[in-house]
This record gives sequence, structure tokens and C-alpha cells, in this order.
Amino acid sequence: MVDGLLILCDARGLMIYCRFFQLVRELNKAVASHVALATLLGGSGDGPHLRDELRRARRTAQEAAAAAKATLLPSLLE
Repeated sequence: MVDGLLILCDARGLMIYCRFFQLVRELNKAVASHVALATLLGGSGDGPHLRDELRRARRTAQEAAAAAKATLLPSLLE
């Protein structure tokens, strides 16, 4: 374990940084969700409910980006 990150080796000997991949995956999912909702703006389904969902998706994406930055950036700067 390095800096709280679980490091595994697969059968080929490649090191897998599980927490790094988890953070990036969460960020990708949050951004994809926000983009999918944003494409619906101005259409027939646009309304207060969609705007609230979009606001929640944006907040989730911002939190995922902050978590990824706080964890990944120090390791990348080493």
C-alpha cells in the first residue's frame, strides 16, 4: 500500500492502482450523466425537474473532480 492506495499486480505483472481507477471512473460517470442531461435542455422534457437533476449532476461531477484532484495530483507531481 502506498499513500493509502491499494496496489495490486495482475497476472502480467502490471501494477494496478485501484483507488486511482475508481476516482477516474466516478468522474467519468458523473460528467457523462451531466452531459446526457444537458442535451435534453430546450426539448419537450425540459422543466423544473430536469433543471434540478442537472444541478445535482453538476454538483456530483464537481465533487468527483475535487476528490480526483486531491488524490491524483500529489502523486502525479512526484
